[in-house]
Order: sequence, then structure tokens, then C-alpha cells
Amino acid sequence: MDPNAWWITGFGPFGEHRWNPSGLLASRVAAAIARRRVLVSSLDVTWVEARRGRAAAYFCRSIHFGLAADRDGICVETAAWRDPARVADVSGRLPPGSPEPDRAPDPVRTRCDTAALVDSIRRRTDFAVRLSEDPGRYVCNALYRAALGANPRSLFIHVPMLSPAEVGTLAPELAASLCDVFG
Repeated sequence: MDPNAWWITGFGPFGEHRWNPSGLLASRVAAAIARRRVLVSSLDVTWVEARRGRAAAYFCRSIHFGLAADRDGICVETAAWRDPARVADVSGRLPPGSPEPDRAPDPVRTRCDTAALVDSIRRRTDFAVRLSEDPGRYVCNALYRAALGANPRSLFIHVPMLSPAEVGTLAPELAASLCDVFG
């Protein structure tokens, strides 16, 4: 694992959401992080893409952004859960069965200092921000669970529907908060 390598992801459009701010937010946060090697990935909202979370093992930090359009603020997720919803992804596929049993605890919790991150974001922005234990049971949760299984210092942040201008305002402040808290 490279001690200076960060992996930052966001998602593309899905369902009724033709615009997903998490993809742009991931690239803008990555651009604002200095002195780190950062790989940015834009993921399709599919169960297959969620399995890519296992790549978190190769990075000292794995930070994932997703859209939670029904929320009124930023949610720093503290846990990921075992049972996915039996809901089709953007390709029309249902979540696959696992070839081996998932023996990880339920939920799996991040080892990141999420409370310190929430405090830092609150100091830097006017956005509402809180801790959450509910990343949903869709692709975001599946990605987060895979990432935590590979690297317990992974993190998932849900954002509400943001305009491109709001993403531009939020991204450098989020990047600074992430660097403050995680080095």
C-alpha cells in the first residue's frame, strides 16, 4: 500500500437523476488535494462497479462520494451493511449472490475519525453536515462495504442534490477537511 495514494470515487447518473453531483465532486476534491497521489474514478451505478471497492486495499485512503437526493445535507457514513436491496441497478441487473458467505460483522464500521471530519466540514462550510449509519442498501452501501472489507480506513460521504456551482464551492473545503483530519 502506498502511504501517499488516495482513491476518490463518485457516481454517474441513475434512475430519475440525470445529474449526479458526486462524480464532479470527486474530481474537484481530488484536484484540490495537494501533495498526494490521487486516483479519481467515476463509477456507473451498478452492482458490478460496487465490487471495485475491493481496490481500496491498494490505497492509504479510499474516499467515496454518492448522491442521496432525499437528504438535506452532507452525511458522513460510519457503517456499511450486509444485505443489499433487491433493486435493479442502472443496467437492469439485481445484486449478485456472493460465491462465499460474508463473515464480516454487520455492520462494518470505518476506522476513520468521522466525528473530527464532520467538525472540520462544519467549520469550513455553511452546508448542513452530520454523521449517518444509513448508507442505504443500494450500490453506495455495496461499494462502501467492499471498500471497508479491503481497507477499514475507507470513507463514504453522501451529498444532497447540489448544483455545479455548489460543488465548486464545497470541493476545496471538503478537500481541506479531509487533509486536516487524515493527513
